[in-house]
Formats: sequence, structure tokens, C-alpha cells
Amino acid sequence: MMFLRNKDAGKLDNITKEDPIDPSRKPPVDVSTPGSTFRATLYSFIIVLGIAVTGMGIFSGIVNRDIYFSVSRQVFYAGFAAALGLWSFIWASVLLSYNNRALSTSVLTRLRVHFFSALIAALGWLVLSILMTTELPYQCDFDVPSDGENGMWCGSDGAASGIGWVLFALTSALTIKMGLMAKAGGGFHDNVAAYDKL
Repeated sequence: MMFLRNKDAGKLDNITKEDPIDPSRKPPVDVSTPGSTFRATLYSFIIVLGIAVTGMGIFSGIVNRDIYFSVSRQVFYAGFAAALGLWSFIWASVLLSYNNRALSTSVLTRLRVHFFSALIAALGWLVLSILMTTELPYQCDFDVPSDGENGMWCGSDGAASGIGWVLFALTSALTIKMGLMAKAGGGFHDNVAAYDKL
């Protein structure tokens, strides 16, 4: 039986502690820490919700543009949501890729980049969420005669403002975590992965 495994085959597998080709090479270690996992989770949620808001903003902008035949507040808010969502998920993707590189000297691994990016995103989502929430009483006023689509507009605006508030909460949590890491570590100038052990 040529297909049976040799009894010594495990000694040569890649899962052994010593590399048979290069014995000086160390086995791979898991470098993820609770801090990097927390950031990766928040960045992942920001990416998914940013994609959702971008799609909703583009769709809402197109539909509202066709209805009003002009640039209204709804079209402006939809464009703002799509642009902020696009920026959020692209930038969170970039920062997620540099999240756990403890030995990197790239500027994208610095704590200050992660902190100030999250702070700008949190402020942007706060402004957008307030703007969209102020539209809810107008969109959800069922006493005003309408085309019968009030329920759809109310639901879509409610969902969009809700996702905006969730993104504000996620980016705020990320900003607070980064601020606490900087306070415990002594500043914003070091690699973000270096603060995970604090």
C-alpha cells in the first residue's frame, strides 16, 4: 500500500516545532491580543455598516432626485451619508490591515492615526445622525396627505438614522479605547499594537 502514511511522517510535517529544512526558523506564533481583537471587531462592524449606508445613501439620493427633480435636503443628506459611509469603510479597511503589525514602522500603524481617524469619523457620524434624526418627524407625519409612501420613507429614514447612530457609537468606542491606550502608554506616537499589552 503506497498510499499509507509513514509512521515518521509527522516529524516532517509543517506542524512540528522544528523546521526540518531550516532548524533556526521559529514556529509561527499567534500575535493577536485582546486589544487588537477589540479593534478588529469594531473595524469590521464599521466596514459592514459603512457599506450598507453607502448603498442606502446612493439609492435614496437617486430616488429622491427623481421625485423632487432638484437637490433637496434629502438628496444632500443621502449624498453626505454615501460619502461618509464610503470613506468610513475604505479607511476602516486600511486601518484594519495595519491593526496588528507590531514590527511595522508605517505611519498607518501609529496610534495617533487610528485615534484621530476614529475621532473624525465619530464627529461626522454624530452630525449626520442628528441631521437625519431631525427629518424623522417630517417623514413620519402620517396626518399630512401624501402619496401613500409615508411608511416607506419613515422606515428608510428611521433605519438610516439608526445605522448612523450605531456607527457613531462604534467610532466613539474606538476613539475612547485609543485615548485610554494613549493615556496608559504615554502618548500617541508609538505603534498601535505596542499598546495592546497595557
